[in-house]
Amino acid sequence: MELNSILSGARNGRSINVRANILAEWTADQVRICAQVTRSFVGIGICVALLATVIPVTEGARMRLAGMEATRQRELSQLNAQVAQAAALQKAAAPSVAASLLRTRTFRYFGRMMGEIYAVLDAANLRMAFSSAKAEVRGAEMSIDCHADAQNYGVAATFAKDAGTTPNEVSSLASTRPNALMGLNGVSFEYMKKVDLK
Repeated sequence: MELNSILSGARNGRSINVRANILAEWTADQVRICAQVTRSFVGIGICVALLATVIPVTEGARMRLAGMEATRQRELSQLNAQVAQAAALQKAAAPSVAASLLRTRTFRYFGRMMGEIYAVLDAANLRMAFSSAKAEVRGAEMSIDCHADAQNYGVAATFAKDAGTTPNEVSSLASTRPNALMGLNGVSFEYMKKVDLK
């Protein structure tokens, strides 16, 4: 076998040096491994550098966000306290507001009621006289009932017309009858008026 190798080597004109080939191959492997290790270390170094840059930036951003969140939480708690205080003030003021509304409504009703009474009284003239007048208020409805005597029916009708000039539900002469004490054409009459005060 050695002879065949030598002969074939002699035929090719080259000598085979196995040790040199193995050494060359080992050297090439070492260069390749060193290049890979170098690339790995460079990659690790780049990652470490990036982490060394990114971590402080992200940590700073996290701290700023945490500070902003704490500020917002304080502002929210202050707003909640103000809302609670406003609700307490509103609750405390509710009775006085209700009383004020009731007083305003009462004064408005009273003014309207007195206006209706004055409208009826102002409609009277010198040719008539009241024998009685009564005003009643039930809920938001007012009724005025008058008994009077007049020199004639025309005076009573004019009174009823003038007394009913304000808005009303009913304004009429409820009844009339002769009254000789007021003269030949004298009458006694009842006038009725109903008004919605709302």
